[in-house]
Amino acid sequence: MFSERKLTHHILHVLARQPEHGFQTAQIIKDRAPGLLDGRESLLYPTLYGLENNGTIESYLQTEEGKSVRYYRLTEKGRGKAARVEEKTEDRAASGKLASEGGHG
Repeated sequence: MFSERKLTHHILHVLARQPEHGFQTAQIIKDRAPGLLDGRESLLYPTLYGLENNGTIESYLQTEEGKSVRYYRLTEKGRGKAARVEEKTEDRAASGKLASEGGHG
């Protein structure tokens, strides 16, 4: 099921590693979260534009094989958001592991 929030979290995770262009970002997300973008690839760009408008990411053009390609990277604000998302993900994973092991979390 599609969730803009999930898509945003995946975009932040991808761009925390390194700048990427939109198509590559979509491919990485498809590998990480099968089904999230299936048939909804067109939703990636409005989400990227929204993140750019609120200062979470920025874009720049780079020439590759004679074509201009738009790349996206995290801003300082975006790095902070990405770190918080990663922390929450790790906390949920740890809580789930404790619960599956019969621990109390």
